[in-house]
Amino acid sequence: MAVCINKMSLNSNKKNSPAQLTGAIPLEQFKYVIEKRIEHYQQNHKGFCVFVLEFSLSDNSYAHKKTDFTEYIGKILHNSIKHEKDCYTLDQKNRFITFLGESNTNLAIITINKIINDINQQLNEYIELDVGIAQYPQDGLVYDEIIHAANPINSSIKRDHKLNLSINPRTNNLQNPKVPNKERLFNHLSYLVNNICSYNKFLSQHSAQVTIGAILLAKELDLPWYEIERIAVASLLHDIGYTAFPPNIFKKSEKLTPEEWVLVKAHPYIACEQILRPLQVFDDYIPIIQNHHEYIDGSGYPKGKKGDQIPLGSQIISIIDSYQAITAEMSYRKSFDFEGIVDTYIRNAGIKWEKDLITVFTAIIAEPVFRKKLTGNKNIEFEKTVF
Repeated sequence: MAVCINKMSLNSNKKNSPAQLTGAIPLEQFKYVIEKRIEHYQQNHKGFCVFVLEFSLSDNSYAHKKTDFTEYIGKILHNSIKHEKDCYTLDQKNRFITFLGESNTNLAIITINKIINDINQQLNEYIELDVGIAQYPQDGLVYDEIIHAANPINSSIKRDHKLNLSINPRTNNLQNPKVPNKERLFNHLSYLVNNICSYNKFLSQHSAQVTIGAILLAKELDLPWYEIERIAVASLLHDIGYTAFPPNIFKKSEKLTPEEWVLVKAHPYIACEQILRPLQVFDDYIPIIQNHHEYIDGSGYPKGKKGDQIPLGSQIISIIDSYQAITAEMSYRKSFDFEGIVDTYIRNAGIKWEKDLITVFTAIIAEPVFRKKLTGNKNIEFEKTVF
């Protein structure tokens, strides 16, 4: 949908209210939707997110176009919400309040990112945006508490800089994550990658293939470039904790013993606390690496984290890591065929990984070209993949 703002003109004879023009539902109806969802939480324990978007004019000379801007933002919201029960309203302060049925804030942020980018493509010159998110039940137990928490001034998501949105830079409210000194990062990364290559060829090839797959999936999710970069670096180093173990653990032809499993489950801790944290330059990547074996139902390791406690980047790496595992030929089992792969992911959607991530992933692996990129060249050179 392309709209030329310069050609917009306000029609003073319009009889429709701003809410009607934007497709927003009445505020009371919106409140009813939220309250019913809160009631249902007692049965299904499925949370949700509320997203508040407000805008101000960058220049008062655009005041005559404010209704047009409001209508355009409403159309963006209407075209962006994915689920049948998702909805939005326009309150008395002319703020858009959107209900997103995502139980995981990370997934809601993907949708919100797209909304903000679409708005900025046309309106960046004319308006300044401010946003906030609240999650039920973490940020409030009743309607008023949730809306208050989602206010851009109050939003904990915004305050913690977890909302990686492409906001008009004039607002200066949300910044891209701090980028460490590139040269220092590159030098340390190069050294660690060489260590992985020297340690074990299988591990270096696996790390390269997981990195390629994680980048492809992150791009498919339309994540910002800086988030894709974080995921890429974390993917390269996600298994570096293994380099502290005897290399023969990779040469076993049978399943691991219980004692060896205890050792294996320690590799995220070793990677983060013993190898990466002392270097300091990897602090921004540690949370992703630390949690790449956690599952949303709490059955993962090392800490049994659940749902929103697991970074989106960790889930992306986990999905690709699992794909590499089940498509590999082992002495004690055959690799999965395509139907078996899809079945594995569908059965674990909402258990190990967020359903929406699996919906996207299973759709893209249906393409043979994508599957070829994921499996790649078994003799891939890790250093060349990275640098």
